[in-house]
Amino acid sequence: MNFLNIQENFFKYMMQEFGIDTLVSYFKEKISDTSILVNPEYRTLENLRKKLTSKLNRIKAKFSTLVLADTPIDKNKLEKYLTQKEELKTEIEQYETEIEKVKEQKKDVPYKLPYGELPENEKI
Repeated sequence: MNFLNIQENFFKYMMQEFGIDTLVSYFKEKISDTSILVNPEYRTLENLRKKLTSKLNRIKAKFSTLVLADTPIDKNKLEKYLTQKEELKTEIEQYETEIEKVKEQKKDVPYKLPYGELPENEKI
């Protein structure tokens, strides 16, 4: 059996079982102005919130793993440890305030909109 027969059998099977010859269509349907869709602005804010939360969680993990060993520590190591902890703490606070701002913005943006109310650059 050569490669072409295998390929023909594969496509014949896929057309019979999965209808791959009917899946793609070039026809376009007009979307009704009353169709309800997810607001793109809300989606953008939600993605931003998720991204910030992910970064915040990574920084919190780094903060929690940064510990002093039980062995005696000299002054330089202690100062370095304290400055790292303080920097991470300020970063955590910054991300938490940014997340709260995004959450407040999301409260003012409707989750779903009718297609007719979408901005022109967001319409398909």
